[in-house]
This record gives sequence, C-alpha cells and structure tokens, in this order.
Amino acid sequence: DLGVLASVGRATIAVHQRPRVVILATGSELVEVDESPGAGQVVNSNAYTLAAAVREAGGEPIVLPIVRDQPHVIREALATALRADVLLTSGGVSVGDLDFVKEELAAVGVERLFWKVAQKPGKPLVFGRHAHGLVFGLPGNAVSALVCFYVYVRPALRRLQGHRRLHLPVVEATLAAAVKKAVGLNVFLRVRLDEGADGPVSTALSSQSSGVLTSLGGGAALLVVPAERSELAAGVRYPVIVLSEATLAREAPPL
Repeated sequence: DLGVLASVGRATIAVHQRPRVVILATGSELVEVDESPGAGQVVNSNAYTLAAAVREAGGEPIVLPIVRDQPHVIREALATALRADVLLTSGGVSVGDLDFVKEELAAVGVERLFWKVAQKPGKPLVFGRHAHGLVFGLPGNAVSALVCFYVYVRPALRRLQGHRRLHLPVVEATLAAAVKKAVGLNVFLRVRLDEGADGPVSTALSSQSSGVLTSLGGGAALLVVPAERSELAAGVRYPVIVLSEATLAREAPPL
C-alpha cells in the first residue's frame, strides 16, 4: 500500500491512531498467571484473553494489575485508567455484594448509558462514556467477557480506527441438530463449524457454560438464537458469526 501511495505522489495521508485500551480486572479471588490458585481462587485469564482480542482488533492493550473488591481501591484504579481511549473492566458489574464497579465508575465521572443486555452469556454489561473516551464494564465470567467483546467492544475499536467493516463476518450454516432454549434472552450459542457436502455445518458444543473458555477456541463460532425463539430446527441454515480468519479459511471452498 505504501508503494502505491508513493507511485501516485501522495507524500502525506490522513490516518487514525490505534486506540489505547486499558484492561482492568477486578476480584479478590483473582491471582496472576504465574501464581498457584488456592481454594476459591482463579487465575486472571480475562486480562490475557482481552489483551489478545484488543490487539487483533487493532488496539494497543495496556493491562493493569488486579484490583481487589474494595470500593476505594477500585475508585483509585479507575481514576488512573480513564486516561486511555477505551477502558475495559472485567468483573464487579452484576448484583453481588462485592460488585462495586458500577457505582465506582459513576463516582469517577463516567456517564452510564446502559446496564444489562437481554442476552446470554453476557447479560450484566455496562457501557458508558467520559471526557476522554469509552468504558465497557464486562462480566467476570471468561466466556461472557469475550462474547461481549466480540459483539460490542470490537466494533467500537474498529470504528475508532476509521474502518467501515465493523463487525465479524457471518456465514450461513446448516444446523446439525435441533437446539432448544427458554424464551426471553438472545442466546449466543457456541458452535463448531465444519465443511459439509452442501456448505458449512454448525454443531452446538456440549458445554455452554460461561466459564468454559475452551468453547471459544479454534474453529468456534456463535449462532445467535433470538429471544422470542424457543427452538431452532435441524437441517435449516442459520447465520453464524465467525470468530477467526482461520475458521473462514478452513470453510472456504477450494480454488
């Protein structure tokens, strides 16, 4: 691309700066990746998962140390983190006794635009803005946080960089087996994509737990089941969100 610009005499061009994205994981139960978790503790995998996702989306991730579930500590960390273009917090946005992030965001001047979305996983999502940029309060569960990133954060990061194609690619895939769910929430069903005789085939993964991060690993995709639907029939083609270029390449027909 630079060679093409030079060949037509363009010495200067307008560009977008890569957004700086601060990642702040909260939770007294968290330990760092090089520590051995004890009883009731979990490794802070969200920070690394989100950092990789931010980098893939074109942003510059800045991972801060773990913040314990103490209001004044959370407030101090948030005040520092708000200097970035985008702040991603992880945990502390639900309705538990130790979920202080929503209130502390308000205390440091963040205007909350909404809290909670009618979806599963990822219902307790917070979105707000402040003088310097955007704030996404992601759930603490690993899958919930990453699904919310793909659906909400990634498009915002791409918009900040001037992209026109904001969302992940979608393909039509035949559902291998019927899927049932309760009505009321949009469900992002994790599926595996395979190449069938008549095109892509999606198969729901056996575990849909919001804590099983491997369900979003290589080859995974998201089939969106609308809130009003209680069942999707087998053998019917439905739109599926593809999460990685590797999956797209695998599903592409031979040249």
